[in-house]
Amino acid sequence: MLQGLPPTSEEAQAAVKAQYEFTTQFWQPNREAFKSLALTYILPTEYRKYYQKLGDGVGQYVYEAICYWSDNNLN
Repeated sequence: MLQGLPPTSEEAQAAVKAQYEFTTQFWQPNREAFKSLALTYILPTEYRKYYQKLGDGVGQYVYEAICYWSDNNLN
């Protein structure tokens, strides 16, 4: 996002894939579960506060990137 790339960009999608692979060390989420996790980045949570510190709209960007990746890679 900070580089002006859309959440569907190859770079953003590679970052989401890396996040998913990290997550699977602890939990094997399906599509809906991973997208639900991403909701915590836009709902009023500590995760949202963290992303907001990085920049306005970062949580929404990450949410959109995760949803796109999940819809195209998970069952």
